[in-house]
Amino acid sequence: MKNFAEVVRLPAPKFEWMNVAALLQKVVSFMRPNLEAVGIQIHFDESGASGVRKQIDVPQFEQALLNILKNAREAIGQNGQVKVCLYNNPLRMVIADNGKGINPEIEKQLFTPPFLALNLME
Repeated sequence: MKNFAEVVRLPAPKFEWMNVAALLQKVVSFMRPNLEAVGIQIHFDESGASGVRKQIDVPQFEQALLNILKNAREAIGQNGQVKVCLYNNPLRMVIADNGKGINPEIEKQLFTPPFLALNLME
């Protein structure tokens, strides 16, 4: 398990000032063709947070967003919707989809270490 943890260890973050809405828009635009190919519409709403700048590790943030949107695609399958919203005061991001969600039995165990370890190995 220790060796596995060393393989997936993230590099130390390298922060830079970034317009959060612009970064989200870039990722949404990148994923849009992939989602629309299976009938999934993606909507982006920055709700007044368009000029907000924060220090972000851009590659890690982009990778996290890509993973979330890929998970949404898998959860939906075909013909659905993903909504990405950015709010200010406080700054927060909400990503929602109309996929089937997590099975309640799995949800109970989701963050327990043995469950995580077993499912990461699959």
